[in-house]
Amino acid sequence: MKVKDVMTKKVVFVSSADRITDVIELMKKHKLTGVPVVENEKVVGILTDGDIIRALDIPDLPSEDLSPPPFDFIERVIRIKMEEWDVERALGVWKDGIVKDIMTKPAVTINENADIEEAADLMLEKNVHRLPVVNNDGKLVGIVTRHDLLKVLTR
Repeated sequence: MKVKDVMTKKVVFVSSADRITDVIELMKKHKLTGVPVVENEKVVGILTDGDIIRALDIPDLPSEDLSPPPFDFIERVIRIKMEEWDVERALGVWKDGIVKDIMTKPAVTINENADIEEAADLMLEKNVHRLPVVNNDGKLVGIVTRHDLLKVLTR
C-alpha cells in the first residue's frame, strides 16, 4: 500500500512568516500537534507543539521531557524556579515571534508513491509523528501521521 492511499489530502499548513500566536490558535482549532510550513507549494519546515514549547526556553527542562504525560509536564513546569526564567521574554517569543524563528527545518518528508512501510520506518528512524507528503515535484500533496499508519496496520 502506498502513502497516497492513507494520507490526509486536505492539509492544514502555515507560512514561515505567520505569527506564532496565530498558528497556536489554528492548531488548537483543528486539534493538531504539528503543521507543515510551506512556501511556494514546497515544504520548507514543520512546526510542532514541541517547537513551541522549546521556544519558551524553560530552564531545567531536558528536551527528552517535552512529550511526557500532560500531568507530569505541568508538575515539572510548576516546580521551575521562577527567578531563573525570564517569563516576559519567553512569552514575547510567542507574542512577537514568527514561525521561521522556531520551526524545525528541513522537515522530514516522504513521496506520495512510497510504501507505507517506508513511512513507518522513516518515522521511527527520525522520531517524528507526522510526515508531510510530497509529489515528484516536491509540492505538498498530503500528510501522513502515525495514527494513519496504525489504522491501516490494525485492519
